[in-house]
Amino acid sequence: MVAPRCTACLDDERCWVCLGVGLIDSRDGIPAPCHRCYASGACSGCQTITIDDVGQSPVLNPFRRWRRGTRASA
Repeated sequence: MVAPRCTACLDDERCWVCLGVGLIDSRDGIPAPCHRCYASGACSGCQTITIDDVGQSPVLNPFRRWRRGTRASA
């Protein structure tokens, strides 16, 4: 069995806090941007979050594609 490379997202490449949605529920019921991925939905442990991705939640932008193969070099 091969161990996953990213222990945060288990190679899913999606943020483990907001589950790749980019938004988290707040106590008042209004969705707030995720503090871990800056609302990009990408895993901050194995991917580089670019300025273009900040605040562009995949939920709010249904035509956005996931970036495959753009892992940050360790």
